[in-house]
Amino acid sequence: MADVVFSTKVDESVKARFDALVPTNMTQKDFFQQLVTSFELAKVRETMPEQKQLDQLRYHVNRIEEIYIAYIKEATFVFG
Repeated sequence: MADVVFSTKVDESVKARFDALVPTNMTQKDFFQQLVTSFELAKVRETMPEQKQLDQLRYHVNRIEEIYIAYIKEATFVFG
């Protein structure tokens, strides 16, 4: 697809926040495309009936990782 010009007027603080979010190794165009894709993905997730179960699973996996990290830190401290 051909590129088209997209522009909008925003408050200076919004523009500054946007600029601060763009990684140094990425163009604003690429970042904006990634932003749109992420937003679309979030919208799709909201409509999934399994979203609640996935959120619960994500919570438990994160908790397991926290416990594992704490265990490793403690073992390193005791045996280190």
